[in-house]
Amino acid sequence: MNIFAYTPVDFSGLTIIAQYVPAASPRCLVTYGVKEAFTLVKYLYDVDPTSRASCHTLTHYIGSQAYRLFAKHTPFTLSPEIAYCSYGFYHGFAEELFRRGGNVSSAAEFCAYVTEN
Repeated sequence: MNIFAYTPVDFSGLTIIAQYVPAASPRCLVTYGVKEAFTLVKYLYDVDPTSRASCHTLTHYIGSQAYRLFAKHTPFTLSPEIAYCSYGFYHGFAEELFRRGGNVSSAAEFCAYVTEN
């Protein structure tokens, strides 16, 4: 299974087209949520050893898209899995935050959000 393929993946009663995560992450995150995107990441990591090579890149991208939701004050649910794949989610989130003019105060706001959620 290739995480960039158009293969339907069924987990926990929720079907997501795997290609939506890397190719249309805003759609996936808005439709299903960050927590659900990481459920898919975990599923792919567990069932497809080849997906591990792109795990950091994939979670980096999810983090970058999550920042866009955060910047628009769109609430989303997090899970412990956001630390997976060498903290790619946090790396992508922080990179996007600073790329869009955020600062340490903005980062602290997100840290508080993580703690609350």
